[in-house]
Amino acid sequence: MTATVMSACLLLPVLAPAAGAGLKVGEPAPPLEVSQWVKGGPVNLAEGRGRNVYVVEFWATWCPPCVRSIPHLSALQAKYQAQGVVVIGVSDEPPATVVPFVRRMGERMAYAVACDAKQAAWRAYMQAVGERSIPHAFVIDKQGKLAWHGNPGQGLEQVLTGVLAGNFDSLRPPEGNRAFLTAWAELQTLTRAQRWEEALAKVEDINRLQPDPVAYHLLRFRCLGARGDEVPARAEAERFLAAAKDAEVLNAFAWDAVSNTRYGGRYKGLGLAAAEKATKASAGGSWNILDTCARARFETGDVGGAIELQRRAVDLAQRIDPRAVAGLRKTLEAYLAAGAASR
Repeated sequence: MTATVMSACLLLPVLAPAAGAGLKVGEPAPPLEVSQWVKGGPVNLAEGRGRNVYVVEFWATWCPPCVRSIPHLSALQAKYQAQGVVVIGVSDEPPATVVPFVRRMGERMAYAVACDAKQAAWRAYMQAVGERSIPHAFVIDKQGKLAWHGNPGQGLEQVLTGVLAGNFDSLRPPEGNRAFLTAWAELQTLTRAQRWEEALAKVEDINRLQPDPVAYHLLRFRCLGARGDEVPARAEAERFLAAAKDAEVLNAFAWDAVSNTRYGGRYKGLGLAAAEKATKASAGGSWNILDTCARARFETGDVGGAIELQRRAVDLAQRIDPRAVAGLRKTLEAYLAAGAASR
């Protein structure tokens, strides 16, 4: 069976910690210093000693494997909350990026989330174990010690059950596809540095190692779009839309296409197409996808359509996620005001 790039990032083991890493399994976990709590929190690891088991996952909104891991982490939080498990997602992106993403996810992202804009947590955890690839999770036991770290899609629940039962024995994870994971980590470094030509070459390496048309065209679109190459970026986006079926991946692309100022508004129509496909794939049962589709309608000039969809998002959230209603209503009021002003 051939795994896709996005699913492979969740299923393959992580790279073994680099030699000379400063944090090892069995040692006390460092304090979790973040710049802002976006949801839940603040969480003080020391205060939970003797009572809580923590899962600290490093992720990003732009990372498809991270987005795909969110339902898994939410399910683990719900399943083991009564036993003292606390899940925390940490992103080093700015609050302006993370806050709206978390708001749109609502109860689909049912755990604490923090921004690490100064990368203090990244240095204390990821850099300390010699890891660069995300998503990456750390499990901290009730004694405050690091019990395990690795890809959250590779045995995290098994680790949790062992840690909670007090019989978990830390095992060295298998090395897995080292070349693929190394290339993925290098791509993250290149995109952060906006070295787009090298990033595009790295995308080719990743696709050779783990072919996946959805991830391939998405990554190429983001690199080309950020570099300002509109024609080839548009072609890659269209290929992505033809191949993608996962509602959350489509939704993430749609929001990025209509709201990312780096693209200069050139791909809003493609964002609308992705949002409508995501709405269909989710059977209209996700308020955050309806919210994205409404935004795409609004950004492409269909204020009436935006109002209709936003009302549906509000109605749906009232039934399944009341905490999201206030923000959705505020957006609806903005659409209504824009509609009134245009008459």
